Amino acid sequence: MRARRLKSTLVLIALTCISPLNDLARAQTAHPVTSQDLSVAIAELRSGKHEVEPNANEDDAGARLAHLIRRTKPDQIDDRTIADIESLLDSSNDYIRFWAARSLGELGPRAKIALPKLLELLPVVDCLDGTITSASAVRGALIRIGGVKPPFPSCKDHRSRVAGE
Repeated sequence: MRARRLKSTLVLIALTCISPLNDLARAQTAHPVTSQDLSVAIAELRSGKHEVEPNANEDDAGARLAHLIRRTKPDQIDDRTIADIESLLDSSNDYIRFWAARSLGELGPRAKIALPKLLELLPVVDCLDGTITSASAVRGALIRIGGVKPPFPSCKDHRSRVAGE
């Protein structure tokens, strides 16, 4: 009786562990990400209509872009799409820069072309006031893309540039 109960418990535990993995596998194969999907997400993020905190759900344009990038193999994303994402770093909206940097970081070494712009942006966003800024996403992207050790924050030279934005 005790062995039967133990066996039933182990089966339930196994099913509980396997079920989420099956759901994850289905979600990843349900709809392959197309360049059109990425273009739409980039356009929505660029529009700035979805300005919320960076810990948003996937209904948010920025989170959706990062999610789509995560579901795609980096070598399947063309140079134009990477350039479009990189161009989002030029936005004066830090929310947009956060998600652009996060998405570029998801691409890893495939997004090496964005390293100079990320390095240029880091001292500026390091000096922004606020509890959540794009600085953490920029730092993460630098590390994930090229193994670049981001410099320590130094706001001395950039306070006037940040105030002008």
